[in-house]
Amino acid sequence: MKFRKKPVVIEAEQYFPGRTIEGVVVMLAGSHHPDLPEGTYIKAWIDTLEGAMEVMAGDWVITGVKGEKYPCKPDIFEATYEAMNDSGQPELTLAQRVIGNWDNFVEDDSLDDLDGIPQEPQP
Repeated sequence: MKFRKKPVVIEAEQYFPGRTIEGVVVMLAGSHHPDLPEGTYIKAWIDTLEGAMEVMAGDWVITGVKGEKYPCKPDIFEATYEAMNDSGQPELTLAQRVIGNWDNFVEDDSLDDLDGIPQEPQP
């Protein structure tokens, strides 16, 4: 059988060392790592329903429908999720916004003003 993921809106933040995200625990070098300068970033992890999982730079930290948090690799996140605007609609990409604005421009008959502009000769 095949299944399709239900359309559920989630919260997510992309993690990078130095960024604070609720639930992400960061290990810094200290007395337990005398070979590294104090405060050197070592690794980060998050406690999930399945246990502790490492969070790498660029991973997305997702808050699930029941408030659970878990990391997601950027390529999986991009293939699975799309950005939403405040009204719950998919966020348009730059290309979609340009195309949408062009369609409005053409529908408004704004191209009529271009009739007097000299055109390049066609071969």
